[in-house]
Amino acid sequence: ISDLAATMMGDMSLYEEIFSHAVPHIYATGISTTIISVLILNYNLKLGLAALWVIPVSLLIFFLSKNKRKKSNEKWVEQNREVLDDLQETIEQIQEIKSYNMEEKAKKQFFEKLQKSTKLKGTIEIVTGVAVAFSGMLLKMGIVTVAVTGAQMLLAGEINIFVYIVFLIMTASIYLPIEGIIA
Repeated sequence: ISDLAATMMGDMSLYEEIFSHAVPHIYATGISTTIISVLILNYNLKLGLAALWVIPVSLLIFFLSKNKRKKSNEKWVEQNREVLDDLQETIEQIQEIKSYNMEEKAKKQFFEKLQKSTKLKGTIEIVTGVAVAFSGMLLKMGIVTVAVTGAQMLLAGEINIFVYIVFLIMTASIYLPIEGIIA
């Protein structure tokens, strides 16, 4: 019963999040990033490439770490189900546990399983956090690349200060929705 309840509640919550928030955000990000990318590449290829090189690299790193995160998360779901099953079983057998004076043993076993599950969840959060942070940091390197490339082009007289500032602003605006997907 606990397994079924946990699965149903978790799945419904997940589907609601995906279909009401994630899918529209992914489509909007894809469309806006494509339009802005085409515009900046069309206007100035060198600055456009300086701004856009980080996007595929950052997404690649994020998706390569997805496998590790997925396996760890599946293991946590299994452990969490064991904890919930154990809790359900303990509740159902509370009279027997009390009559045989085994409260401490049952409590100890439950908390050991709970601690193991919590430790694994912490590891998953750290791995996910590192992947997200590294991908986000790499995206920010695009702003640095545009700043350096743009400064060189500005000093060489290839662009004016207005183009330089606009490219810095456009570069920052491209990365915000992508960071939203990664996070």
